[in-house]
Formats: sequence, C-alpha cells, structure tokens
Amino acid sequence: MKNSRQMLLSRMTEILENKLSLLAGILELTKQQAESFKPDALDQLEKIIADKQALIDKINHLDEEFGTLFTQLKGEYDFVNLGQAEASGFGELREKIKAVTDLISEIHSYEESNSKKAKELMERIKDDLRRFNQGRKMTDAYKQTPSITKSYFIDRKD
Repeated sequence: MKNSRQMLLSRMTEILENKLSLLAGILELTKQQAESFKPDALDQLEKIIADKQALIDKINHLDEEFGTLFTQLKGEYDFVNLGQAEASGFGELREKIKAVTDLISEIHSYEESNSKKAKELMERIKDDLRRFNQGRKMTDAYKQTPSITKSYFIDRKD
C-alpha cells in the first residue's frame, strides 16, 4: 500500500513540475504579450495568444490527470484536502502546489494589466475606424456626380 501511495505522490509531483514548466512559458508569453498591444503588432499578438492557448490545453490535460490521481489518493487515505494529510511525502506535494498557485497569481496580475491594454487598443482602433468612416463619407459627398436621367417621354402639347 505504501508503494502505491509513493507512486501516486511521485506521479502527482511530476505532473506539478510539468505544470510549473508550462506556467513559466505562459508567464513569458504574457510578458511578451504586454509589448504587443500596438496596432502594427497585431499579428504577433495573435501568434502569442495561439501559443498560450496551446500551453493552456496541455495544462488542462495535466490537471485532469492530477484530479484523477488526487481523487484516488483521497479515497485510499481518507482526507478531504492536502492540508489534512499528515503522512510523509505530502509536504513536497504541498510545496509544489504552492509554487503553482504563486506562479498563477503572478500570471494573473500580468493578465489584468494586459486586459487594460487590450481595451485601450480596442478604443484606439474604434476611434481610428470612426475617423476613417467620417473621412470617407466626406470624400464621397464631394465625389458625387448628379445623376442625370434621360427623358424617354417628352410631353409636347402642340
């Protein structure tokens, strides 16, 4: 039974290490994303978002596996959360979980900042489009040629 617990804890720790690595990649991309909120860098921004999404998908897969293992571990050792688990081996797992949550908090703070920058960029683009449309309307007003229709019917009263 102890061997089974050690295998579960070992795999869960490995999953958390992989998650930390992926989160570090997301943090780096999030920092790069902060520099990409310019109208001329939208292609770069799109690529960064796609790369982040790929990492998030991998993390979701790891989370599913971790959840399954955690449920199995809870069933075997009768505890609700890791704070209640006192057996040896859980300390390292708790440390990894804390490192993950700390990194997620850091990413979250960058994401909030990026969200504000994205809203500002959207407003600038909206203003530019509004000005463009107004300019186009003014130009179109000057370019209008009066429509002259030919009279096919002439009413002559002789």
